[in-house]
Amino acid sequence: MIKINKNLADIPTSLKPPTVDYFPPPDSPIRQSKTTHQRRQELIDTGAYTDATRYSSRYKCKDIKDALKNIYNKKCAFCEVSSDDLHVEHFHPKKSYYWLTYSWDNLLLACPSCNVNKGSRFDILGIKYNFVFDPVNTYRSIHASCQSLDRTEQPLLVNPEVEDLTSELIFDQNGGVTSCHPRVSHTINQCKLSSDDLKYRRKKLIDNFIIDVEAAFLENLNDPIQQKAKIEAFVEQFVRLMNSSGESFLAFRKFALANGWLQSIIKNLN
Repeated sequence: MIKINKNLADIPTSLKPPTVDYFPPPDSPIRQSKTTHQRRQELIDTGAYTDATRYSSRYKCKDIKDALKNIYNKKCAFCEVSSDDLHVEHFHPKKSYYWLTYSWDNLLLACPSCNVNKGSRFDILGIKYNFVFDPVNTYRSIHASCQSLDRTEQPLLVNPEVEDLTSELIFDQNGGVTSCHPRVSHTINQCKLSSDDLKYRRKKLIDNFIIDVEAAFLENLNDPIQQKAKIEAFVEQFVRLMNSSGESFLAFRKFALANGWLQSIIKNLN
């Protein structure tokens, strides 16, 4: 779970309400934006989300998914797994926050597991927000309204687009993750970020490094200079991948490096 930077002014066209605020002349709204806006208004008029394809298909339009894949580097917002099977997820659940179903600042990407684990649970510490539709102002801020809402509600779940709490993650070399920060801990538990599968995948990164270092020692027993060069190359590769936005588990890699795991492994194998 790392901080994600999303430009809230760069809204996918299909999400834009067909008003002059979003389509100033001589621009004109496209059919997709009109259809999405119609569905948005229907949900607001109903006062609840309707679980039907006519509504769910609107936040899955190609321009939305493409934009999110680019922003998230095809990785899950919560567990950082890189995958081609990612779902458009709502930070504020659409069942409770129906008016935000097509809001750009409420849409992120999640893998199937985190999508299911997160579900519709949305615990808050503050006061529940009472939405009142304002025909003049609601749509002017519909794509950048979550932060003001969250100041009132104070959600327990961490929004990776808003907060950088990477430093609050505590990993172990078996791939597990915990935190002393109550909201980060809540997010880990709710999304099951320390599941056996995720622990295995993270641990594999360290296991592979150990295998490479062991091979460097064994293959160059009589050549310490070559040993050192190969091991340094493996460390550089680990760092390079840590700085590659498309790689999975960047938070884990950064923690490993910052806490001297690689140096300890090298020392213990020497």
